[in-house]
Amino acid sequence: MKRLLIGIALIGLLLAVGCVPSPEVSENTLGVTPIDDGTYTAGIIYTEDAGMPYLEEGFGIKGSDVTFDGVYAGYSATIPVTLVNGQDRDRMFWLSVRIPSKVTDGYEPIPYECLDWIVIPEPSASLSVGEVYQVPVSLVIPEGLELDGEQYEARVLVENTDQKGLVQIAVDMKWFIIVR
Repeated sequence: MKRLLIGIALIGLLLAVGCVPSPEVSENTLGVTPIDDGTYTAGIIYTEDAGMPYLEEGFGIKGSDVTFDGVYAGYSATIPVTLVNGQDRDRMFWLSVRIPSKVTDGYEPIPYECLDWIVIPEPSASLSVGEVYQVPVSLVIPEGLELDGEQYEARVLVENTDQKGLVQIAVDMKWFIIVR
């Protein structure tokens, strides 16, 4: 009964505040030039929204999917994760890597022992109201591994550490890693 009352109160609050839908955005597939040691040969596809996310309040990330196609042992590349702070208050963000509980068809969750392939040198960022900030996140596959046709999916999770209360919101990017 208590959960039902909380649910009804939450729905009433959302209706009272008003839920404004975001405008539609199209997706473009852009090539991103990685920051690496010059040995880059694999293709990176960075799927991102046209322009910056529309945010009257809250937070978001620009881009949703990154595909590393044709990686190999010794491969490295860096992709910027663009954080967007909406127009309501300063926020502190924390970035981390997660194994997805549900993956896209044709992929398997990145194994736990491979999570350290995704490197976030500066996992926290403080953004002022309306600020946009890029956090470099790298895929670094160690030398000497025997890889053969694996297709992994990982998530780069962005959390607002200032949130309080029962409902906590986070956003994430899907990272697809395809070994050729």
